[in-house]
Amino acid sequence: RFAAYFQQGDMESNGKYVTRAGAQAAYSTGPLVWGEPGTNGQHAFYQLIHQGT
Repeated sequence: RFAAYFQQGDMESNGKYVTRAGAQAAYSTGPLVWGEPGTNGQHAFYQLIHQGT
């Protein structure tokens, strides 16, 4: 289950395109992390697509 934990932490939590100060990040915010199959990994992937850089 480490892949699920790592995907959620990196792609969803750390992958936002807005900084803590509310400014848009001028750098890549999160890499793609593969490991969970199907719909288990789908949520983290789409969060990064919609809210990441």
